[in-house]
Amino acid sequence: MAGERLQSHIRQFGARSREVREWTLAQDKVFSNCDGSGLLPQPAPADIHPVIRRDRDYQVAAAYFSGGRFEEAEKAFRRIPRDPSWPGGLWAPYMVGRSLLWQARIAQDDALYRAKLHRAQVHLEAVLQRDDLAPTHNAARYLLLRILIITGQEAASRLLGVRLMSPLRTDSRFQDLSQYFQLLDNAGGLWKPRDGLTDWILTFQRSGLEAREHAYARWRESGSVAWLVAALRHARADDAIVPELLEAASQLAASPGWATVRYYQARLLAEREQYSDARRVLDALPPSLAGRPSSANRVAALRLKFAETFEEAMRFGLRKPAGFGTNSSSGRTTSLWGAFSWGDWMEATYGPMPDREMLHPELADALNASVPLERFSRMAVESEDLPQWLRQEFVLTAWTRAVVLERWDLARTLAEQARSVVPAAAASMDEFLAAPPESRILTAQLVLLRFPGIGVAIRSGVGRNAPLEALQLDGLNWWWWKDRYETGEFGPSPQKSNGWTTAQERAQAAQEWKQILALGEGHDWLYAGILQHCDKESPPPACSEALYRAGVSQEAIGFWHDPAWLDLDVDGMAYRAGPILQLYFPRTVWAQRFVVDVEWAEKAWQSPDREYGSRPYVRYPR
Repeated sequence: MAGERLQSHIRQFGARSREVREWTLAQDKVFSNCDGSGLLPQPAPADIHPVIRRDRDYQVAAAYFSGGRFEEAEKAFRRIPRDPSWPGGLWAPYMVGRSLLWQARIAQDDALYRAKLHRAQVHLEAVLQRDDLAPTHNAARYLLLRILIITGQEAASRLLGVRLMSPLRTDSRFQDLSQYFQLLDNAGGLWKPRDGLTDWILTFQRSGLEAREHAYARWRESGSVAWLVAALRHARADDAIVPELLEAASQLAASPGWATVRYYQARLLAEREQYSDARRVLDALPPSLAGRPSSANRVAALRLKFAETFEEAMRFGLRKPAGFGTNSSSGRTTSLWGAFSWGDWMEATYGPMPDREMLHPELADALNASVPLERFSRMAVESEDLPQWLRQEFVLTAWTRAVVLERWDLARTLAEQARSVVPAAAASMDEFLAAPPESRILTAQLVLLRFPGIGVAIRSGVGRNAPLEALQLDGLNWWWWKDRYETGEFGPSPQKSNGWTTAQERAQAAQEWKQILALGEGHDWLYAGILQHCDKESPPPACSEALYRAGVSQEAIGFWHDPAWLDLDVDGMAYRAGPILQLYFPRTVWAQRFVVDVEWAEKAWQSPDREYGSRPYVRYPR
């Protein structure tokens, strides 16, 4: 308001006039009072224009308010004449309510807080009753709703629900929606709101018998599509009303809620084990979901649950993501598949997110836990129509499993496949194929050390968004294999039966995982194997590279992103690899690169500012 008032005075009196100068100096004190200076505008000169003298009363009241003197501000705003033709007289009643609300906010006593809130509520309700104060009603209603969210959820839900459902209330839609979210977040015991919108949302979100019966009753009395959705969402397979609900869903014509009704209809059919009917309903949905990737993915996730073949599972298990985030952060993308809108740091750390379909977690878990190595290998070799990135993942995952389980016949077949499917690994696979039986495990482990992106489990979502050979723990994956971050358990999730694997296959897969998990974490298995072959007299030549890569990778695992700064662990691979390299391979490039910076380590050991525990630190060149 101040800016508009200044422009009005400039138009009336001129930019260099005494009136504008007096008004501006007083307004500066109002703004400077925000930092607690306590300065108030002086009374206006008696001989100045009456408009400036009248504005000065409002400026003094505003200075009290900006300085946090809310009781004095309330009294000063109340003294201003009620003249809606003058901006100060128009807004003074609103500012009285705002001053009362601030008095409540800073109250130390709960009883005083409630009393002040009540006074503010009564005053703002009176403001809203005055037609001559209509220009201030949106602002007053906003404050009143903030109070009602605390003191009268029922009244707040009724007022906001009606406003949000009205096509005429577009001027304050965002503000109303923001407050409505606050109301829902603080709903507490609110159960029977009088407005239909809040009633529907709370019923839809909640669970249990009361919500289910309420949804059924509201659908029967209203017959609306919205309440049909709520009833279908809550329905249990054996409820007596289910046939009636399914019939209503089947008869529904074109409607904004058509796709949502069909989704919940299919879910209910599946719960009743009417899988063919559920498939038919869901298979008709995709054309209506064009341009809505999140909805399409949700339909595909349900359809995946009763896929009958591997090809069908892949059809519904590959999804285009609707957005990207991390475990600790999330954000929208500037365009659907574009860069993060919340900073260049994400792209610098994780790289640009790939513009491609990705495996749904349920399908990845099913492939890992339900498919035994024999069939998994056939999938890797025969599924030529898979996307290139996924075929590479299949082939390398199958090869790693075959190596870990010591199925050398399959490992050789898969290595042949990997030579053409994964060009970056072709030379390493040639080494593996040429290795004699006594050194093939060491050669295979060296290949894994060269490509930390290879593992025994196929990955869902973004997976590893870094080159296979990058020694980088990028937050989106672990090297080789590791325990589940959330549960501390190894391996894939236990799988229920599905339509595209047999009980015998699932049992075989479980047995194979039992063997894999008995080896512990992937890097421990690798390091133990390297030491077994290399910590002895006359180790094979391949040990020089294997020892270097194992030592550096072990320290990088502990130090995350930067393998240039490494922690000396007396029991760790880095500590043991160095002496073996210096003893047996002193002239190799691997031994020369694996050098302890003793002087720097000693300084770090003595520094009181070290952050990572009590052990000394060493530094290896990259």
